[in-house]
Amino acid sequence: MVAPSVIWTCLALVSGSTLFVQNFLKPRPPIYSLKVRGLPVFSQLHGRLSTKLRTDIMLHNDNYLKMDVHAIIFDIFYMGWDGTLQLIANIKDENLAQHLWSNDTVPVRLDSSSSTPALWEIAPKSSFESSGDFFLTCFFSRIWATFSRLLWSLFQGGGSILVPMTGVAYIKASAQRAPVTISIICDNQLHAFSMHVQGVECSLKNLQPGWSDVQGTVNDLRQYATTKLKANATGGVLQHPKVSWGETIRRFAFEEILQIP
Repeated sequence: MVAPSVIWTCLALVSGSTLFVQNFLKPRPPIYSLKVRGLPVFSQLHGRLSTKLRTDIMLHNDNYLKMDVHAIIFDIFYMGWDGTLQLIANIKDENLAQHLWSNDTVPVRLDSSSSTPALWEIAPKSSFESSGDFFLTCFFSRIWATFSRLLWSLFQGGGSILVPMTGVAYIKASAQRAPVTISIICDNQLHAFSMHVQGVECSLKNLQPGWSDVQGTVNDLRQYATTKLKANATGGVLQHPKVSWGETIRRFAFEEILQIP
């Protein structure tokens, strides 16, 4: 009788530790929604066509740790007719954009010991709203490679398409404010006419202690996306599990709140 009880105890401990890791320790990318205010006007900035976006942001931190986001940068992709991804745009927060532009020829490594205020401070298990300025750079020469597929998808979706993105965030987590670099891959629903982006599904690609070199981390993730990922028929690159009823209500509430002027 001892052996079975020991086995069941071990199984219970393993199951309990797995649940603990899944629910308490394993970082979960946030649910997010973005809405751009006004019509973007492009101009030549540092040799590329860019524009400043005034953006309303909503996030839900589903983790049990406080997260202070100090910098964030995203690459936006779209697929060609064969499913391969093309980099079509890049978005970065205003402070990070200034860092990159002023250090064009050298690797940029943000100072994690700096007392510079965080871009966003997100409490654990809570929702967060903010407005901020981001810089969007479009790579029009690459957009042409996906242009016909992009137009066809917009027509089929009534102005709404699924768009893959990769992102790198520089955060400080927990009470000890430990610096961490997070790399994620996301599928997003883009509503072209309302300039509204809703996160559909995100996957954690990499998590490393400290703040890594910005360009190196972004380039590695960019190369992974263009060489290893392939879009499915919907335009996304991730498997989308069935969303729970509670999650559906939460995401619907996010979208409804964003419609309020």
